[in-house]
Amino acid sequence: AQRLLNLGSRHRRDALGEVYRDPDAIEAMCATIERFLPGVRAGEVFHKCPECAVTCADAAATQRALVLVRESMPVPAVDVRRVVERTPRVLIMTPAEGRNACEVTKALAEALGVELDDESVRDILESAAEVLFEEPATIRNAVREMEPLNRSHPTLASFVAEHAEALVAPGIRASLAQTLHIDKAVDYLMVIVHSLAGTYQCPNNEGIQHVVRAVEPPIQEAPKNPALRKAWRATFTPMMTLV
Repeated sequence: AQRLLNLGSRHRRDALGEVYRDPDAIEAMCATIERFLPGVRAGEVFHKCPECAVTCADAAATQRALVLVRESMPVPAVDVRRVVERTPRVLIMTPAEGRNACEVTKALAEALGVELDDESVRDILESAAEVLFEEPATIRNAVREMEPLNRSHPTLASFVAEHAEALVAPGIRASLAQTLHIDKAVDYLMVIVHSLAGTYQCPNNEGIQHVVRAVEPPIQEAPKNPALRKAWRATFTPMMTLV
């Protein structure tokens, strides 16, 4: 409650300021959302999105908002509590935004090549519900950009689910692409290193063997070590066009 009372000082000149300076109002709206979403961290919800107080000040309005949230995600067994905690502004979405969110969810499943009841769709909505406020075409394009970046996951859907925030953050997609190029460069260098090791297997080439032994460990470690990846980026850049 104290955390939300402190929030009131940031809204001194509007209606929210009155709500967040009233301990009884704070207690009432927290109790309301906790009643409809057992286990929800009410303080986190209101701190992330203070405007939710307008909805949660009234039990009937809160119930209507949660119905709209649920209808905007035609996915069985989605955890609305997790969605609200991660992206509280779903509580103040308009009916038009709700209809768009429904289309976004369908577009997401279609782009991933899965059904709406696939667990990857549910995982994405629960961890990055900001996708609901994007346009369907934007999400399709984001999935299309991420498809060639998958190297280790068995399906595109599982890859996107693990990096769900990249759907709404182009910078994260760019970072994933950079990491892919670096990993491919590492693979290419490993081929060279092992080729050298196989070619120079004689006592007269101990110097080359020493270089191979010194270079191989950091090459293997680079994909797992962000600091090494950053340090090696400048070195690998000229080679990326070769892999």
